[in-house]
Amino acid sequence: MNAHARVFSTATGYVIDAIYESTNRGLYSGKTKEELELEYGFTLESVTAEEAYNRGLAHATTPMRRETKGEFWYSLEVLPPCKYTTARGATSFYVSEAITCNVHSFHVQIGDEYWTANRPSTTTHDELIALVQATQAQETANANQ
Repeated sequence: MNAHARVFSTATGYVIDAIYESTNRGLYSGKTKEELELEYGFTLESVTAEEAYNRGLAHATTPMRRETKGEFWYSLEVLPPCKYTTARGATSFYVSEAITCNVHSFHVQIGDEYWTANRPSTTTHDELIALVQATQAQETANANQ
């Protein structure tokens, strides 16, 4: 079995292809790193699978932000929700289709406020509540300046 280097794009934050070390050609594209750089128009970096995963995860994860009630309900109904939880005055779930790796679009309702963030699927309901509370505290601090 051939070892692979992942060709990672710092421009997009995602893996473009896995290059066979024995042939210097992509597993999916059949192209060299240089050919892929010409095709995509930017420099690509060879990284390990673990590094590519960690960078993709960091790139796809987003801070908590407000969303509308309509956006919340659309996300709840568009695909089957996962980890649907109602506890401690909040409802949370994530959309079953991943954005990348294990990062999913999470949605939280607390009272009449709706929130969303892209987080790893291992994020708990309590962690989501804490993220919302931290964002609310930051909003209040910004408003008082």
